[in-house]
Amino acid sequence: NLPKLLHPTKDIILVSCGLNHCLFLKNDGDILGIGDNQLGQISLGENIKKVSLPVVIMNRPRTKSICCGYY
Repeated sequence: NLPKLLHPTKDIILVSCGLNHCLFLKNDGDILGIGDNQLGQISLGENIKKVSLPVVIMNRPRTKSICCGYY
C-alpha cells in the first residue's frame, strides 16, 4: 500500500510509531490508530488486519502521552 497524505490538524498533540503502525493523540483525548493491526497493535480486534486511514480507537480526556512498541 502506498502512503496517503493526510490534511494537517492542530488537534494532534503527539504521535508515536511502531514498526508498521502509528498512534495519534488529539488534544480532546481521542487516540487514533493507523496501520498494521494483525497482532492487535491498534486495538481493533482480530478481524481487522490493516487500517489505511486513522480511526478513533479510544477517548480518554485525561491522557497525557501515548507510546508504541515495535509490534
